[in-house]
Amino acid sequence: MLRKVICFLVMILASVSVSFAQDMEVNSTSTSFALDGIQTKSYLQPSIPPLPQERAPQIVSKKNIKIFGREIFDNAPPLIEPVVDASVGPDYIIGPGDNLIVELWGKLEAAYNLVVDRDGKVFISNIGAIYVYGLSFTQLQNLLQDKFSKVYSNFKMNVTLGKLRTIKVFVVGEAAKPGAYSLSSLSTVFNALYAAGGPGIEGSMRNIRLIRENKVIDTIDLYKFLLEGDKSHDMRLCSGDTIFVPIRGPLVGVAGEITRPAMYELKGSTTVGELLKLSGGVKSTGYLHRIQIERLQHHEGNTIEDIDLDALERDKTKDMGVFDGDFVLIFPISGQEYKFVELVGMVLRPGRYELKEKMKVSDLLDAGKLLEEAFVEKIDVIRTYKDKRQQVISVNLRDIQGKDLELQEWDRIVVYSSWDMKPRDRVSISGLIKAPGSYDLLEDMTVGDIICQAGGITKADEIIHVEIIRTTRTGQVEVIPVDINDVLDRDRDTPLQQFDHIYVYSVFEPELAPVVRITGQVMKQGMYSFSNGMRVSDLIVRAGGLEKSATLLNCELSRMIRNEEGVSFIHMPVDLGKAMIGGTNEDILLKEYDNLFIRQIPQWRIVDTVVVAGEVVFPGIYAIAENERLTSVLERAGKFTKDAFLPGAIFIRQSVKEQQKHEIKDRFLAQEEVILAQEETELASQNLLPEELAKKQEALDNKRKLLKLSMFMLPKGRIVLRFAKLEKLKNSRNDIILHDGDSLFIPK
Repeated sequence: MLRKVICFLVMILASVSVSFAQDMEVNSTSTSFALDGIQTKSYLQPSIPPLPQERAPQIVSKKNIKIFGREIFDNAPPLIEPVVDASVGPDYIIGPGDNLIVELWGKLEAAYNLVVDRDGKVFISNIGAIYVYGLSFTQLQNLLQDKFSKVYSNFKMNVTLGKLRTIKVFVVGEAAKPGAYSLSSLSTVFNALYAAGGPGIEGSMRNIRLIRENKVIDTIDLYKFLLEGDKSHDMRLCSGDTIFVPIRGPLVGVAGEITRPAMYELKGSTTVGELLKLSGGVKSTGYLHRIQIERLQHHEGNTIEDIDLDALERDKTKDMGVFDGDFVLIFPISGQEYKFVELVGMVLRPGRYELKEKMKVSDLLDAGKLLEEAFVEKIDVIRTYKDKRQQVISVNLRDIQGKDLELQEWDRIVVYSSWDMKPRDRVSISGLIKAPGSYDLLEDMTVGDIICQAGGITKADEIIHVEIIRTTRTGQVEVIPVDINDVLDRDRDTPLQQFDHIYVYSVFEPELAPVVRITGQVMKQGMYSFSNGMRVSDLIVRAGGLEKSATLLNCELSRMIRNEEGVSFIHMPVDLGKAMIGGTNEDILLKEYDNLFIRQIPQWRIVDTVVVAGEVVFPGIYAIAENERLTSVLERAGKFTKDAFLPGAIFIRQSVKEQQKHEIKDRFLAQEEVILAQEETELASQNLLPEELAKKQEALDNKRKLLKLSMFMLPKGRIVLRFAKLEKLKNSRNDIILHDGDSLFIPK
C-alpha cells in the first residue's frame, strides 16, 4: 500500500496532466506529458509553409579582384627553367661555352669532346681551329662534315650538344624583381619573366619588349598566351638580351556575374562589349538590362552610369567605350522564384509544380496523385500574398463541384493523412520491459497485449508485479494491481483504457529513488534526485539558476508530512536573497519530495507588441505601453494611407482566438455526451428489430462524423470594430486598449 501511495505522490509532483484536446485540431501545438521518463507526442505534425525565399539586395563585391594574369606568376615555382636535357632544334645558335660531341665511324673511328672558347672557336687535331660562333646547329653540322671530308674519306659523322652554356639577360622596367639573370641558353622570354616574377603591379602585361643589340626585335602581349595559348612570340634569348617591362596601359575592372572577374589592361580603344568578351562573357545568371559602370571623372570624383547590354548587343553602334579607372559591375538576376505552386503531404509526387493558366486544386492533385490514405475532406491551400500575409483556405474534395479553387502564385497545398486526422487513444508502459514507451490503444487491448507489443518482460525469472496507473476523465488517479497470472489468460486479463500507464516491476526492485521538485521562475523546472545535505541553493543551481523575472522574496517551500492517517503539507516562506549568499537559516535543508516554488516579480512583463500591416504609412511591429489605445499606435504608424479601405479592416486578438477554440471543444464534448447517451438508450431497447437498430446506429455514427468535422473549424479570433478617420476614432468605443499579440490589417 505504501508503494502505491509513493507512486501516486510522485505523479502529483510530476504534474501528470492529461489533455482531452482533440488531435484533429490541425493548428494546435503538439501536446506531451511525461510519466516515468516516457514522452508522448501528438502524431499530427501540421506543415507550416515558409514564405517565398527573399534574396539579399543585389550588391556586387569588388573585393579580391586581382590584375588578370598575375596569378600565373604568383603561383609559379621558385625557379622556372627549360629542360636542359631536351634535344636542341636546328635553329639553336652556337656560342662560347657550348659543349660539342663529334662521333665518327667507318674507315675512321674517333670521338671528339669540344668546347667553344670565348673567341667562338673549337680546335680539332689534323684539322685545326674552326670558327663556329653564331652558327645554327644545322650550319655547324654541315661545316664539320665539310672540314672532315677534306682530310678523311669513307666515314659517317654524328654531332650532338653536351653541356649547354649559360647566358646572361636583363629584365628591367616595371618587373616584379628587375635585375640580371643567368639562364640556360635554351631559355625564352617567358623563362626570363618567370625568373623575374613577371610584370609588377604597375607593369604592363601587353607591351613587353625584347631588345637585342639596342634594337626592339619583338613586342610580347601576354594576353595572347593567357587567353589563346599563343606562344609564337616566346622567342629564344641570346646572351645580353634585355626584356623591358613598361608601365601598364589603362586598367579597367570587371566584377559580378562574369566568367573571369579581374582587372584588365586595355590596348587601344576598347568598348564595353569588347571588354566583356575579353573577360569571358557574362554568365547565364547575369542581368543584361542593367550593367553599371563606375567611372573616375576628371580626377574629381566618381560617377555611375547604367547601360542596357541587351540593347547594345542588338545595336552595336550604341556600344560605348571604357577608360582607365572604370569598373564594370554585372548584377545577378533576381533569385526570387515565380510561377510555381507546391504540393506536400499524402501524395505520390510531392514538390513544386509550374503554375499554369487557370490551374485549379483538382488539376494539381491529379498531377501529384493522391495516396489511398489521403484525407480528402480537408485539403488546405496556404496562400501567401506579396505583402507577406498568409491565408488558409480549406477544400473538400468530396464536395468540389463548383467550388474548385483556382490556384495563385506561391500557393502551398497540404494533403493530410486520414490516420493523422483521426483522434487516437494512447497507453504507455515502463519498468522491466524491453521496449518501454507509448503505444496506440487498440480495440479490446489488454495488459498482456501491450506487454507483448513492448517486447516482453526483461526479468522473467523474478517475481513480477504489474500495476495500472489510471487517470479518469475527472482527473483522479488510481492504482490498479494486476495478477501476472491473469495477464497470461486473456479471459481474465484486464482491458485497458485511454491514458493508462502500465508499470512492471520486481518484488526485489528497490524503492523509487527520492526526488525534490522546483517550479516557477527558474531555467529548468522539474524533478531532481534528492541527496542528504541538499539545500535550497543547491537545488536552484541544479535547475540552471533563476530567471530574470524571479523574485527573491516570498518564495515557498512545500513539505509533505506522512503518517498512518494520511498525507498533509506544510508551507514555509524562503528568502532567496539570503539563501543564495550562504545564509544558513534561510538556505533550508531539503527533504525528499519537497517542492520549491519561485514566484514571479509582481507585474513583471516583457515588452508587449502589436502588428500593424497594410495601408498605413509605416507598417510594422510596435511595442505598446500598458493601457495604450488603438489610435495611439495608428498615429505612431503614420496614420492611414489614402488607399486604405477602412470598412475591410481586420483586427485579430489572440485571447479571443483561444476562447473560440475552447468553445468549439466544449461544444464537441457536450454533443458527444448526448450521442453516447442516445446510444446507451437505443442499445438497451429490446423492442427494436435488428434492421431498425442498425439504421439508428448508422444515424448516430453520422452525427459523430459531423461533430468531428466541426472540430476543423479554425477560430479566427477576430474582433469587429468600426474604423473611421483617426479624429473620429479617437476616444470612441472602437478605440480599444491593445493587448500583446494583437494584429491589425488595413486592406486597399
